[in-house]
Amino acid sequence: MKRCSILLSATLFVSGVIAAETAKIDLSKLTPQERMARRDKIVMEKHGGFVTMRGTPSGSIVVVNAQKKVTTDNFEITKTRSCSRLGDIIKIVDGEAATVATAEQLKKKYGADFILFVIDDKTLPPSLVAVEARWAIVNVAGLEKGAATPEMVRIRTRNEFARVFAMLCGGFSSQFQAPLTNKIKSVNDLDECLADLPVDVVARVSTYLDFCGVKAEKKITYRRACQEGWAPQPTNSFQKAVWDEVHSLPTKPITIKYDKKKGE
Repeated sequence: MKRCSILLSATLFVSGVIAAETAKIDLSKLTPQERMARRDKIVMEKHGGFVTMRGTPSGSIVVVNAQKKVTTDNFEITKTRSCSRLGDIIKIVDGEAATVATAEQLKKKYGADFILFVIDDKTLPPSLVAVEARWAIVNVAGLEKGAATPEMVRIRTRNEFARVFAMLCGGFSSQFQAPLTNKIKSVNDLDECLADLPVDVVARVSTYLDFCGVKAEKKITYRRACQEGWAPQPTNSFQKAVWDEVHSLPTKPITIKYDKKKGE
């Protein structure tokens, strides 16, 4: 009888595993949008979804385009995998070219915490970075060295922009063999780089920006916000369930027994 029970349990277990395997979704066949939607659905059902962390976003980084040789999509660093989370604090605008004498004044005009100017000036070097003043200049004309084609200039500008952005925002070098942050000795070295910054540089940028009061939007689960005590009132049944669970009194309060030996 006992043996039959064991066999039956084993059979049911295997059947359950098979059913579970059949029910699994092949994530490789889903689009990034479908995977994101599936993740959000699971988080909503289990943890009440995501809410924006207090104090984020804050501050701004402005990119002022003052040249016409390279299109602005080459400065959209937030489209790279590593810097996508900065999308809500970086904006690109067309505007006036800056010089060393006017950069600070223009920074105040745009109300920016950090500002990068992309200009076209044959009298200036490829880049100027004033870390403490929080402004930088990327000069397209300074990248037109040798027999550079328009496409080469575009690639150099894109990579130089990402490099200058990292330096301005606290990410000076990488522990990895990343040529964009470690091995640029001349303009020609920019031809073989990728504008996607390495993860440790991005981490340093994030830490430095936070220190300067510039914070990208950060999202945490509604459950964690409830546990930390600042969650907004629930807006749906899932959040209501999480709210009630976190704020409910324990059914079995902790009891501490008096130990006479320790008490003495």
